[in-house]
Amino acid sequence: MKLSTRITYGFLSASLALALVACGSDAGTPSTTTGKTDAGSDSSSGSDATTSDTSSADSTSADSTSGDTAGGDTAGGDTTTGPAKWCGKYADEAAAVAGDDKLTPPQGLFLAVQAAPFGGLQLYFKASIVGHQTTDGGGVMKLITLRAVSGKTKEVTEIMAAACDIVVKPDGSFTIDFGDVVLPAKGSPTDTDVKLSLIMTGKFTGLNTFCGDLEGNVPDFSVKLTGSKFKAVEFGTQTDPPESSCEGNTAKTYTGIATCPALLPGENTMTSAERSRSFIVQLPKDVSDVSGLPVIFLYHGVGGEPDTMINESFLSAEQAKTPFVLIAPRSERAASGKAVLKTDWYYGSPLFKNDNPDLVFFDDLVKCAGAQYKFDNKRIYVTGMSGGGLMSTFLGIHKNEVVAAATPFSGGYLHAWPSKSGTVPFVVSWGGVEDLAYEQNFDKMAKSLIDSLKGSGHLVVSCNHGTKHEWPKEGGTYAAKFLLAHKLGEASPFASSLGEGWPSYCTLQK
Repeated sequence: MKLSTRITYGFLSASLALALVACGSDAGTPSTTTGKTDAGSDSSSGSDATTSDTSSADSTSADSTSGDTAGGDTAGGDTTTGPAKWCGKYADEAAAVAGDDKLTPPQGLFLAVQAAPFGGLQLYFKASIVGHQTTDGGGVMKLITLRAVSGKTKEVTEIMAAACDIVVKPDGSFTIDFGDVVLPAKGSPTDTDVKLSLIMTGKFTGLNTFCGDLEGNVPDFSVKLTGSKFKAVEFGTQTDPPESSCEGNTAKTYTGIATCPALLPGENTMTSAERSRSFIVQLPKDVSDVSGLPVIFLYHGVGGEPDTMINESFLSAEQAKTPFVLIAPRSERAASGKAVLKTDWYYGSPLFKNDNPDLVFFDDLVKCAGAQYKFDNKRIYVTGMSGGGLMSTFLGIHKNEVVAAATPFSGGYLHAWPSKSGTVPFVVSWGGVEDLAYEQNFDKMAKSLIDSLKGSGHLVVSCNHGTKHEWPKEGGTYAAKFLLAHKLGEASPFASSLGEGWPSYCTLQK
């Protein structure tokens, strides 16, 4: 469905126009109603989207044939068959236009959200508003709709959320509660539907611009969105990357570690990116001099621990066969010992340099462990499972000048693919169509990762072990076999064939 562009903009004062152009506001009045739908599609979030709206067979939209939505004062649509009725009233934005109401601006607003519990992971939406000015200098948003925007395809989904009769105060401030909604897979970084509740409180700061704080919940992750932010600008004028807070694209940068601590086998700590970080060093047994050996960095998953990850990876057995240094970092922890982030690692952060605490931590580990153990700096490898698979993917792409090879298990990449991702060789392993965690589909993420890697010139081996969301028993063997065979900047020995000793489910992608 395409929005009508015949309605002109200009019926509001500057600050109110912003309000009616960007995102709705509830202002706490009894007349405010919220809208939701159990819509679902298949894509990811992104920036600089300028494409028109596209339909999805699995999404509930203004043009759906059956409205699976609640009506009245709870959420946006009737429960009878037929066209969806947002807020129990409107099939789409055009249906809400009457009298002094206008669609402002015709192209809508680009709304960027940063989700604090997920390391600042950004979600993107297109907001469309129908409303009118009030005599007190404020305004009413008769209808505000949200569509998810994909960062990978720039696609705009069908309507996923709506709210009606939203009051904007004369000073431009607002609060809007969209209620319970579903971020469709086509707008989700994980290529999977995600249930959300969204409450936005903010203020218009200029023509077609507003920003503020986001509250709500993500039930599948059992986490609140406390501390999250948002910003909206006229659609098509967003920066790259889009600004997602009132402060704009400001991020603190960190200086690498100056003085390294003495490292010992077992638990170690260091201060990195102004945080206390810990990690396990495991040296090969019966090796008196580890200088010149390769090093494997092993990342645990969400809610995990490095010692458990070492045991579950079966890499200790491989270390006994072919000596290497094994370093297993621990995710950033609060004083309570709990992970600071729901994702444990900062792979969801749209920060890719020395503004990302986990990238700085990796650099500091390479520097300090390298200085002490004098490992081969052309044989630095990364691997991990689940959240650790996502983190090792992130490192393989954004530390491609250091990492010689990567073997993520149930991993993926949550951002728009970078223009320069290097050529690090990858083994991408996952557990088939039932590889799920936190209701997220790692089968889709793995296949998307493989396509992106192949498309940008990486050597890729795909290993669909089919045993759901786990590290397979033979995983340590083929991960070590692949990793240890590579040297940074040199051709892969698997460029033409995998040879013998691989599981039957592993395939060289060509």
